[in-house]
Amino acid sequence: MPWAEMPPTSRPEHDPFDNSQHRSDQDLACSLHRAFGSQDEVNAPVPTRHRVTLCLEATIPHSIDASWTQLDPEVSAIAWFQKSDWAKHCVSWPLASPSHLPDGLKVHPATYNALLSQPLDSDPLHWTWELYVDGSTGPRTAGWSVVVVCTDAERSCFLGCYAGQVQMQPTHPQWIGAETLDNISAELTAFIVAQDVGLRFLQHCPKIIRPDLMLSQMIATSENITNASPRLAQMCRVLSRWLGPSTTVAQVPAHQGHPWNELADSLAKWAADADPHMLPAWNSPGLHALAHSPHDLHWCWLQDASERVQHCFPPLVQKEVMQFPSSPQHPPVPTTASPQESPWLTLDFTCATANVLALDHFEHQK
Repeated sequence: MPWAEMPPTSRPEHDPFDNSQHRSDQDLACSLHRAFGSQDEVNAPVPTRHRVTLCLEATIPHSIDASWTQLDPEVSAIAWFQKSDWAKHCVSWPLASPSHLPDGLKVHPATYNALLSQPLDSDPLHWTWELYVDGSTGPRTAGWSVVVVCTDAERSCFLGCYAGQVQMQPTHPQWIGAETLDNISAELTAFIVAQDVGLRFLQHCPKIIRPDLMLSQMIATSENITNASPRLAQMCRVLSRWLGPSTTVAQVPAHQGHPWNELADSLAKWAADADPHMLPAWNSPGLHALAHSPHDLHWCWLQDASERVQHCFPPLVQKEVMQFPSSPQHPPVPTTASPQESPWLTLDFTCATANVLALDHFEHQK
């Protein structure tokens, strides 16, 4: 049924304080005027609502026209993405293997005992990889750490680690969007590095990221947002989408004697005070470039969105340029309904709309 008419809302007659049924703001205002308003206000004419015609045929998107594969110079267009596939670009860079623990690192007794365990002798195909992350702040720096652990049904074993300092200079190769040197930026940086390790080092393995900060988990799972380090938070959400269901996030209690969480804590504190030249190697040219492209960072989720979602947007030429052709749909306008026509039909539907091109990048996500 491409066309539908919505009936006007009648004004109910009941006690203004009767909450037994739901009323619109206008209905409530009319009832209060009857109860407490002057006689002139009570007798004032109430505007009559008219039918609103909805054209469903014009709003439901059809398949994207296959002819929109080449750029048309006669049609308005904007450069939408700097890379046609940001996920593929970020994964294409090689990643350094996890490093051994630095000499002289002070560790928790529970960690020391866990480090003495023998390597796993089970089938690696049955292993689950756990990435323990933590952040720490020093007087002038903030450190982060990622501890890589492999586990089977019986025990776990340390494989290696990554560690570094939060970088705030956009020219630094390890900068991925941090704007402050605080604990949140350190925790989020550690989480992003763990996600990057999952993408490039453990791409086809089941993995669990284990932060001790609930905020990291909530941001990665899109349960919450934060005004602190918004670009890092956006990077977390993008990487979570790329990782997909093979990666889960599970918080671990902090400072409760968990061997690998305690190791991540010790390593992050060491990194915050260490000589930068002594830190284990990690960098991601792909994420560094993405952090320098704030528009792409906000919209790269569209590159792997379903066809139904992409049909709601103007066509992307070669996955980089968005063109704005005129709509090919021109549904006829129905004639005015007469009182003798059949009774109205009651429709029950849900409508969700968003002017996504006008949304602010961050504040309006709340």
